[in-house]
Amino acid sequence: MSEKLFEVAGECAMSGLPTGVEIERVGVQLEQARRRTPAVVRTVVQGPAAFKDRAYVLESRFVVWADDGDRAVTAVGSLLEGAKIPYRGLHLSGRALTDADAPRPRDARAGRASPPKAKSAAKRRAPKRAASAKARAKTAPPRRQGAARGKKKAARARRKR
Repeated sequence: MSEKLFEVAGECAMSGLPTGVEIERVGVQLEQARRRTPAVVRTVVQGPAAFKDRAYVLESRFVVWADDGDRAVTAVGSLLEGAKIPYRGLHLSGRALTDADAPRPRDARAGRASPPKAKSAAKRRAPKRAASAKARAKTAPPRRQGAARGKKKAARARRKR
């Protein structure tokens, strides 16, 4: 059976009204857990929290590659448990996703790709620095001093009137 792309919606339970920092922390925890779970390719936490059934919940969405919907929901449940985030419910969103919406997960059996090779010192370029005032003055075309002084004199004369 080939894998399909599913979107799972969930509600992350919060003990109190979460601040922006707490919402961001939940998003970071989910992203870290997602990196350890190859089937889940995207996580999104949607703030602000909603008050439902005497508790605050954060709506979250997960994009998962799985054989069927039950396995997708199970994968998201294990991701949330691994991230130690309490949740109230998970369900399939019903949104139709195509292969172009999310990349396929890497095959776990293929192993990790080798790390990128470091560039030699000769191939690296030094970062460009902003030119100093003296350097800009040397390279800039000469200004017409007479016209600038004439304008300054005229401005002073207008202010004195």
